[in-house]
Amino acid sequence: MPVVGYLVLGAVLGAALTLAVQLVIQFCVVPRVETRKRREDRWERDVRELGELLTTQLAERADAANVEQSAFRFVLQLESTADADKDKVSHLKDEHSLKARHATAAFNDLAHTRVPWLVGRVKSIDPDSAEIVKFGTVARHHRIRAISVDDWSGVYVHPGDPTFDEAWDRERDARRALVEQVTALLDLPHPPRASLRRRWWRRGARRIHAGIVRASPAAFEAR
Repeated sequence: MPVVGYLVLGAVLGAALTLAVQLVIQFCVVPRVETRKRREDRWERDVRELGELLTTQLAERADAANVEQSAFRFVLQLESTADADKDKVSHLKDEHSLKARHATAAFNDLAHTRVPWLVGRVKSIDPDSAEIVKFGTVARHHRIRAISVDDWSGVYVHPGDPTFDEAWDRERDARRALVEQVTALLDLPHPPRASLRRRWWRRGARRIHAGIVRASPAAFEAR
C-alpha cells in the first residue's frame, strides 16, 4: 500500500477513534456525572430543609407543646386543692387538655414523620460513611427523646422516668445536637463518602450475602 494510503487509513482510524471516545463520553460519562451532580444537589437541599425544619417549625411546635402541657398539668394540680371551684376547674381541664393534645400531636407530626423522612433521605447518600453514621446516631437519639415528651396528660409516669421538665430539657438538648450535625454536614466540601476500604468491604459483604441467599434451601427448592 502506498504511503499516502497508510496516511489516509491512519487519519480515518484516528477520526473513528476520536468519534468513539466522544460518543462514550457523551452517552456514558456525561449522563453519569450529571446524575451524580443532581443527586448531590438534592442531598444538599434535603440537609438544608432538615436544618430549617429543626430550627423553625419543630422548635416552635416543641415550645407550644411544652407550654400547653405545662398549663394542663397546672390545672390538674388545681383540681386536687380543697378550695378549688370544681365547675370552673373542670371547664379549664377540658379546655387545656384539648390544647395540650393538639399541640403535642402537631409536634409529633413533625418529630415522628417529617424529620425521620428527611433524616432517611440525608442518610441515603452513603449510609456507611463516618459522617452519616454519626449523624444517624444523633438523629436516633433525638427520636427517642421526642418520644419521651409524648405524654401530654402526665398519666403514664413510671418509677425512674425523667420529670416533665427533664424530659423536655433532654429533647431540646438532643435537637440542638442534631442541628449541630446538620451544620457539620453542610460545612463539608462534598457529600459524605465512605472510605475506599469501606466501599470494598461493603461490596464483598454484598457478594457474600448474595451467595448465601442463592445457596439457601428455599432458593434451592424454588429452582
